[in-house]
Amino acid sequence: MLIKKLTEGFRIRAAQEDTWHSMSLPGTAMEVYFRDGVIPDPYVGTNEYAVRDFLRNDFIIEGTFAVSEEELVREHVQLVFHGIDTVCDLFLNDKNIGHTSDMHRTYRFESERKKGKIVCQKCW
Repeated sequence: MLIKKLTEGFRIRAAQEDTWHSMSLPGTAMEVYFRDGVIPDPYVGTNEYAVRDFLRNDFIIEGTFAVSEEELVREHVQLVFHGIDTVCDLFLNDKNIGHTSDMHRTYRFESERKKGKIVCQKCW
């Protein structure tokens, strides 16, 4: 079994915005937007009330990954996601490959053997 962890090269944006923010996985919208100065530190004082509306946004996370020749010849390829929060539609190369509905589990999806762009859309 060959395991390839995809943690870098991702970006996130609120669904109604055009501005992308770089991120690593695992990660959260709140930590990215705080890091980039968009929201105040939600763990200081009463800032948690200031970010409540922010947390009601839908977010889009996407990332691109390369596939090696060794991976392309594999008979069986799965994409495995740990802890997607919470409801999400997943796309690989613009093709819907699945839907998640619970953060506290692992999701496995069969994958085509080619380069890809993962897009996690409509996460709420």
